[in-house]
Amino acid sequence: MTERKMAVDVSEELARKGQEVREMTRDVDMLKIEVDVIDTMIRLRGAHGAPPVHAEEAADKPAEPEGE
Repeated sequence: MTERKMAVDVSEELARKGQEVREMTRDVDMLKIEVDVIDTMIRLRGAHGAPPVHAEEAADKPAEPEGE
C-alpha cells in the first residue's frame, strides 16, 4: 500500500510541476509578445528598433559590456 501511495504522491507532484512549467512558458510567451509589440511601435514611429534575434543566436553571443 505504501508504494502505491508514494507513486500517487510522486505523480501528483509531477503534475503540479508540469502545470508550473506551462504557466511560466505562457508568461514568457506573453512577455515576448509585449516586447514584439513595443518593437513594432518603435519601428512604425520611424526609429530603428533592434534587429530580431533568435534565442539560439542570443545564447551563442557573449554579452557586450555597456558603455563601449
